[in-house]
Amino acid sequence: MYDTVDQRYLKADSDKVVGERLDVPRVWVTDIRVGFFGDHDRNSQTEKHKKDLDAVIIMASGAAKRLMEMAAEAESLEQNLIAARKKLGE
Repeated sequence: MYDTVDQRYLKADSDKVVGERLDVPRVWVTDIRVGFFGDHDRNSQTEKHKKDLDAVIIMASGAAKRLMEMAAEAESLEQNLIAARKKLGE
């Protein structure tokens, strides 16, 4: 259930799942895994989720950049409208 090459659990396995399967406390599984394989409580699903989140983070960053551009455009438009209103007088 642990891929020593990629240093991760296979499929949906985790310290918690293995502990439940063996009916032992999760911390025991964690301690043994850390001792033998290091601090890598992740699995292939976790890796897929990380890649998916990375893609969404990039998308959100682009959206934030565009929103900042739109805010600057709106601020410029507001200033132009205020200047035009002032030209019309009180």
